Amino acid sequence: MDLSVLRTLSLLSDFSDMELADLFANAAEQRFTPGSFLCREGDQNGHLYFLLSGAVEVTKKDANGRAHVLAHLSSGTLLGELSWIMGTPCGASLEARQETLAVRLDGATLTHQLQDRSPGAFKLGLSLLKLLASRLMRMNDQFLVLQTKTNGHKKSEIERLRERILNDWSF
Repeated sequence: MDLSVLRTLSLLSDFSDMELADLFANAAEQRFTPGSFLCREGDQNGHLYFLLSGAVEVTKKDANGRAHVLAHLSSGTLLGELSWIMGTPCGASLEARQETLAVRLDGATLTHQLQDRSPGAFKLGLSLLKLLASRLMRMNDQFLVLQTKTNGHKKSEIERLRERILNDWSF
């Protein structure tokens, strides 16, 4: 596997050759044709996917079983990290929308690397913490924008949702 390609991903841009080689020693490149799934909502997948090229549509089913598009993602994106961190099935379906190339990192292997104090795995863990904190900060900003659109009237549904999410976080 070409380590220089992995370094083009922003999450891995400051990794040394040694850290990348260590982290991806057992990883595999995987190609997906349009319409194929990296994982389906509810699958016990356990993999992290680093998208090198292509496009993936993220969908999640509502209570009635109807799928809703959450995002369209392209190269440079990491997928599957939440399921790996939480030890849960895939929380959404990930479908290739065009020819897609990804590096698949097995979650169980990554967990063992962390337990063995692998430098690459440790650095990825820190990078994931920063990524997730950044997402939370953006979500807070989006909540604020939505809340101001209610003009300060009675507590909006979006504000109640924000409170429920933040109450699940321990500080």
